[in-house]
Amino acid sequence: MKINSNYVRRVATMILMAVVITITGCHKDTPIDRPYHLVSDKCVDEVVILFENDVHGVIDGYPMFAGYRDAVADTFEYVVTVSCGDCLSGPFAAFYQGESIIDIMKSVGYDYFVPGNHDFDSSMDTFLNFPDATKVQPLCCNFNDRATGKPLFKEYEVKDYGGIKVGYVGVTTPEMEDLVALSTLIDENGNYIYDFGREDVVEKVQNAVDAAKAEGAQTVVLLSHIGDVMLPGIISKTSDIDVVLDAHKHTTEPGAYFKDKDGNDVLWTSTGTQLKNIGRVSITRDGKVKSSLIAIETVCQRSETVGNVVDGYNQDFEKRTKEVIGHSDAYLTENDANGKYIARLKECPIGNFCADAFRAVTGAQIGIVNAGGMRTEIQAGDITYASLLAVFPFMNEVSMIKVSGRALKNALEMSYAHIDDFGGFYQISGMKVLIDSTATEGNRVKSVKVDVAGNGTFVDISDNEKYTIGGSSYVLLEGGNGIIFENSDRLPLDGYLTDDQLLLHYVTKTLGGYIPESAGKVDGRISFVE
Repeated sequence: MKINSNYVRRVATMILMAVVITITGCHKDTPIDRPYHLVSDKCVDEVVILFENDVHGVIDGYPMFAGYRDAVADTFEYVVTVSCGDCLSGPFAAFYQGESIIDIMKSVGYDYFVPGNHDFDSSMDTFLNFPDATKVQPLCCNFNDRATGKPLFKEYEVKDYGGIKVGYVGVTTPEMEDLVALSTLIDENGNYIYDFGREDVVEKVQNAVDAAKAEGAQTVVLLSHIGDVMLPGIISKTSDIDVVLDAHKHTTEPGAYFKDKDGNDVLWTSTGTQLKNIGRVSITRDGKVKSSLIAIETVCQRSETVGNVVDGYNQDFEKRTKEVIGHSDAYLTENDANGKYIARLKECPIGNFCADAFRAVTGAQIGIVNAGGMRTEIQAGDITYASLLAVFPFMNEVSMIKVSGRALKNALEMSYAHIDDFGGFYQISGMKVLIDSTATEGNRVKSVKVDVAGNGTFVDISDNEKYTIGGSSYVLLEGGNGIIFENSDRLPLDGYLTDDQLLLHYVTKTLGGYIPESAGKVDGRISFVE
């Protein structure tokens, strides 16, 4: 009997990989636990889809993502690489106007991409150039030119993997107009340019699925940037979707099921955010679908090609963020004169500075920052971007809302209910509050005054008046620290910023690169009944 030497090497490699897993605990791709056909030593009875979502410019996971994909491709003939959106965002992406992410993702090599709302952050030109620049096929059934009704991207695609026919349908959030900077989506006359299917997303999805089935797709994969709040309702009104690779809500889900309109199970999976996990979906020749997540920290393989690109940008970013961008004559501290940390207890210079930044850059009447969102202070002397990033390291989106005086007072009551190291303690700008810390909860805020006109004149807040507030999305929109701004209206901002970028803009543009010594002193914004 003649033995195929390539086959022997393949079996030996599989045994070695199993030994490595046992010894090191690293996650390496392992052979599937059933017989399979081999062509050029590779399995052809299974399509493996590897995906990520909501990476938000956190780039260090890409080399492992590509390395794991390459290892899987050593065993499986059909390996598909997918991004479910929100890659062109975060300070790293913004610092290079998206160029860094484009270069990195091009080096990885993707097959499909569905856009997320934050992929519009850099600019519309960057976003629309992204597919060609990265050589990826974008899919989206609900991103249309409003004037012509025509889709800007391909709505679906069917691929034949040696007789396993898979249809891919892309869909993004139909709430895009509420999430993206207004200036990105309107023309010079204020008219919306694009239609994201707010009223008919279900119909658009079903039409794309039907078209994929008509072209012979045996299994339909929905590439989604919608999230698990809205998605179940869409699935319950559609049919013939087999699996959903989801994004948008940063949910970590190895595999769960929704019911479609015919009562069939639809597999749903999502990797979380920042490439902490790799999503893996397998489709077998007999139509079985399964999913799992691989923690990036357990992946041993690292692509040298992608690693070189990532390392280059990391080195450049570190060098450039240490460049001096301004000077401060003030010590913007979070402590009192005795060195005690007070940012969660009372007014402090760094809190005033950050709240002033939110107010000035957004143009709101009031600026608010939660004390827990500020992680350090700014020393007197030269300022670098790295020092600003250290203050706001969470990359929270900057937002602006309009809210009634009554709702604002209720939020302040919740904020100042715990004068005892509470991360939700608000540092403020454009507003003055008087607090009685001995009063019962819900009755501690005795006075609220607002600089309505922005001229330094503070007037008593009115329950029925509406006020604009600038702050992070975590504080204003996401119920951060358990505090809700009831019945608030989100207002559009001209361009997208994260909070660290807001500080950069405030220092370099608003203040002209100079922070005066007076900024290191408090001025009575938060006072207490004696």
